[in-house]
Amino acid sequence: MMAASARFTLFVVLLSAILYASAIECYSQIEAGCSPPGLACDKLKNQLVVSPKTLTPCPEGRTMCASTNASALEQGARLISTVAGCLAAVENFGSGCYGRKDLKKIDPATANNLLEAEKALGINYDSVEICICKGNLCNGAEKSALNSRADVLSFSSLVVLVPMAIFILAFQSQI
Repeated sequence: MMAASARFTLFVVLLSAILYASAIECYSQIEAGCSPPGLACDKLKNQLVVSPKTLTPCPEGRTMCASTNASALEQGARLISTVAGCLAAVENFGSGCYGRKDLKKIDPATANNLLEAEKALGINYDSVEICICKGNLCNGAEKSALNSRADVLSFSSLVVLVPMAIFILAFQSQI
């Protein structure tokens, strides 16, 4: 019969492995591009706030990644904006890409920021798409069998923690 402390130890080790494995990372960034180069592009790009692509551990409750792309034609220049980050799961929306009307339901904050940007820049985004996905770093171009170091760490933690739990149980049963 397994001692209560051994069962508790096993429970804690396995729960830790499961919780660690369920945390995800997403790419976060605010990017803007414009073509063709020239005065109109320079004017638009100088008004935009951008941030580099970084790996961001998602806070509790945010279990999906998102990337929103918006495009506008202004004074002969095509402005393309990308906002990426963590997202809370939204009922009735699974992994996939959706249009502007769904953006308001999926990510109201980004939808509001898009409206504010349109007002501030005096433009109208004619194409808006949000793509959402589940899994580490799924909102970037880089993909592999193990999407990120977090996947490797999650897998490694299971490979180490499960045998450790079995060893602890075996050792405690001999005491």
